[in-house]
Amino acid sequence: MPRRNEVTDLKANYNTYKYHFEDKKARIDSKCEEYEHHVEALETARQMAENEHDDAFDELAPGAQQVEAETAEEEIVESEKFVYLNPDKVASQSYNI
Repeated sequence: MPRRNEVTDLKANYNTYKYHFEDKKARIDSKCEEYEHHVEALETARQMAENEHDDAFDELAPGAQQVEAETAEEEIVESEKFVYLNPDKVASQSYNI
């Protein structure tokens, strides 16, 4: 449904948004069918692509997942060079930005 203002357009003269939706449900459903008539096939294709993606990734870059896992385990070391961007980390020093 077209809208510019949530209260005046979506709620309109109804007591709740739900009542307005229920009144317009048939129109909304017909628009959904018009634009989403292949939604089940698209969902199936998306799931297949995601499953194939996992296998294909292993073939294309077999070490990448291990490197990513190792990187995630590494401790974060903050740079002293940019400490002035986070002055809360250093209490005893003052910086002239």
